[in-house]
This record gives sequence, structure tokens and C-alpha cells, in this order.
Amino acid sequence: PQNRKTAKISAMPTSATRSAFIRNALEFAEKISRQKGVQRIAIVREITKPIREPEILCLLVTIDEEAPIKPIADIGRKLKGRMVSMPNAAGADVFLANEAHEYLGRTCSYRECHPRVACEGSQCYGTYIANDFHVFTPGPEVIQSPPVEVYPQVVIRERIPDDLRRALEEYQKRMLPGKPVEKEYPRRQNKNAITTDTWSNPSAKDLYDAQWPEEPATKAQYEEGRQCGGCAFFAPFNADWGLCCHRESRHHLETVFEHFTCPKQQEEGWGGHSFSTHRQT
Repeated sequence: PQNRKTAKISAMPTSATRSAFIRNALEFAEKISRQKGVQRIAIVREITKPIREPEILCLLVTIDEEAPIKPIADIGRKLKGRMVSMPNAAGADVFLANEAHEYLGRTCSYRECHPRVACEGSQCYGTYIANDFHVFTPGPEVIQSPPVEVYPQVVIRERIPDDLRRALEEYQKRMLPGKPVEKEYPRRQNKNAITTDTWSNPSAKDLYDAQWPEEPATKAQYEEGRQCGGCAFFAPFNADWGLCCHRESRHHLETVFEHFTCPKQQEEGWGGHSFSTHRQT
């Protein structure tokens, strides 16, 4: 049976900031997917991570040679305006890549694209693409295999927070009913090492800080472990253990008093089986 403290924490909602970020990301994807030449839309960086108060919304749009940039940039500019108006938010970035997975730059932030002092692009060509590679350039692995794709199919490549997972499932049912959510978990990733410094539930970090404010939230690194044969979980031998819900291996208990379900359980639609985590010593 759940103890009173655990039950209360597992029911804690996601933050209003995360909800707004996720909603705006999926609305953007819905609009951009109707544009000519758009091959893929992905969500990258902050909201794919267990960050309770994200600051910037980042999306990756892959286009072909015939795609007109201005309509995409217009939608991106309006998205940036909405995000900047949110408390503590720094705005949004729309990254562009071609079909060869080459980074092209960010969409222009201005209604009229022409040379100006405030533009961070290295040179203005009037194409509505800000080639400010000196400011930020996504890594090639992010462009080739982003953590979350939402078009033309929902593809999840890493463990994501539950609020984003639920939103993606609803989006798939509404926008892509004939294309089920695809999960491509990197099962052999981190086979020889793992750093358990992430929080799969955004509220878990707040709980940890409240319970043990003097102790660092970053856990230790482990060089040996066992990986579940059914999903991406990798468990160090010298950590607390919890039985994997599909019983092929064991899962590392990452965070304090947090209820979660493994990806295999989510994929197969098993219900009602979860286990709470405990403070690691």
C-alpha cells in the first residue's frame, strides 16, 4: 500500500510553465505540418527533459529544397512572441535542417528580412534564415535523431517526462490516428557507465530539495550494471533495486518517492503496476 507521503507526491501536477510550453509546441507542429516541403518536425532540448520551469522552447523542422521559408518563419515569429510574453521564458527557437541532416540556421525573428544591426546572423540574404552559427548550432546527433518527433509520425527516442508523453499520445490520436506512437529507445546506450542525475518527474527534484536541502541532487556514476532486455533502463549493480514490471531485468530507482512506469509497460498498455522509488544511499 502507498504511504500517505508517497500518494500525495505522485498526484502532484506538472507546472503551468511546462504545460504552456508543451501546448505551444504541439500547436506549432500542427500549423507547420500543413506547409509545403516540410518533411519532419521535432521537439528538442528543454521540454524533453525533466525541467520543471523551462526557459526556451526549441523545435527542429526538416525541409526539402522547395519549401518556402517565409511562411515557416512567420509561424515561428508568432510563436516566439507568445513565449516571450510568458513569465521567466526566454522565447522560442525554430531550427531548420535539410533532408541531408545539415543544419541551415534558425528562422528569422523579424517580419521583414533585411540587414540590420540587431540581427545575429553572420550575413543577411533575405531568406528568412538566421545563419547565426556562432551563437548556437545543434549537434549532428540531435538533427539526425532528435529525442521526440511529432511529424510525420510521433517517435520517442529517449525517456521523457510523463506530461509530455501523455500530450504526445493525445496529439497522435487526434492528428495522426493511423500512425501509432513509435518508440526507438537506445537499448545499448550507456552500457558501461551511467550518471543518475536526472529526474523523470519534475516534482521529484522539488521534493528532494525539500527533504534533503544540504545534499546534492546529482547522484554518483556507476561503471557496471545490467540493462533491461525490454526497454532502455540501465541499472547499476550497487544501487537500490526495483523489479522491472515486465520481469526481464531490474530497474534502477532514480528519484525519491516517485511513481513511474517503464517504457515497455507504457508501450504494451499494462495498467496499475508501478513502484515507488526511495532515497538512494
